[in-house]
Amino acid sequence: MAFFTAIKVRLPKQFLAFPACIAIFTALLTGCGGNSTQSSQNATPLVIVTNPASQTVPLGETGTFSVTATGPGALTYQWSENGTPISGAIGISYTTPATQLTDSGDLFTVVVSDSAASATSTPAKLTIGARSPRFGDLRFQQVDAPSTSVEGTDSLESTGISISGYSHTSDNFSEASGSPLELGPTDFNCDTLATRDCAWSFWITALPITEPGLSMLYACDVYESLNADLANLPASTSVVTSLDIPPGTDTFAVAVTSNSNNAGFALLQEIVPPSAIQSTVAADGLKSRVVSAISFDTAGQAHILSYSWNADPSTVYDVTSSIVQPANVAATATTLAAQGYIITAFGGNDANGYILIGTKVQGDTLPRNLLVFTQNSAGFSPNAVNGYAPVGFVSYPTAQYPQGAGDYTVLYEQ
Repeated sequence: MAFFTAIKVRLPKQFLAFPACIAIFTALLTGCGGNSTQSSQNATPLVIVTNPASQTVPLGETGTFSVTATGPGALTYQWSENGTPISGAIGISYTTPATQLTDSGDLFTVVVSDSAASATSTPAKLTIGARSPRFGDLRFQQVDAPSTSVEGTDSLESTGISISGYSHTSDNFSEASGSPLELGPTDFNCDTLATRDCAWSFWITALPITEPGLSMLYACDVYESLNADLANLPASTSVVTSLDIPPGTDTFAVAVTSNSNNAGFALLQEIVPPSAIQSTVAADGLKSRVVSAISFDTAGQAHILSYSWNADPSTVYDVTSSIVQPANVAATATTLAAQGYIITAFGGNDANGYILIGTKVQGDTLPRNLLVFTQNSAGFSPNAVNGYAPVGFVSYPTAQYPQGAGDYTVLYEQ
């Protein structure tokens, strides 16, 4: 027989009148063998919620890795590169110094700790990509600029400008990016039997992500007005990105990119024989100048337009030039991109050849992405390629169209 089967406790009414007394009494009973739950059992364990993500960073820029973690107490962080702790890297994110080629492939991890535990993230890989032009640098055909983020072909407007006699035209497009001028056979773009009668095609892309103040101007005029027209462009906020001077027509056309919020560009015009193109553009690059437009002029001389920029006065550029026939434009551009060049200028004609100017920061070796579109004139329509900027646009004869534009080749670079 058990010593006792139950204990009855009779409390005085005065005790029951005070809830605090009941709570104390209940706690005493629980402490005498009742079920209890420790506060530590309800605490949230240390967990890494979001691991740092691998990324590709353009050469010379910085990369930032971040982590998200939760835990019961105050958290501390320590980042490591290839297993070695980074001095001072103790925040929820880590930003690298300006990247170098040797950084490609490095692995970054972070150890998150509290007073009782720690957790290590999965590694994030850093890949070094081709160097990007600086934000706002209008000299690089909008390669790697916000304007290359397009919504699709619905944002395109295909149009043109023309000149007849002395009646020149111009079109201005606000908050837009545009293609280079269409180049091609003079007798296709111009009526060689008439005086000053030419037309040029191009297309415009509206900006879904606007680069505030960015606009495009397309204009054509008689050749003797070229210098005056260039001088009348908005001072220091414009860059001529395409130039065409059809031989024997006494005309010219330009495409101009402008940004009212970005000043400091200074134009230099140079006219040299074809044999001096390479030495001239190479010297420009050594002086931190970028060749953004080029054409053969009425005398067969190379008319070169290059720009300096106050925001980047010291970068030294490697610059190369190639003169090819239209059928070889795509192959030459592909070779230049594989060597790390951005095609910053494209111009010429069937009589003298087509000039491609490739520009890259001195010493860069990483290849760039280039896309080539070739279409028959019967079904030609411009393309907007997300992340890529058009850097060349040429038409050339085929057996079916021996005197006109049988095919079109468009170059896009990233």
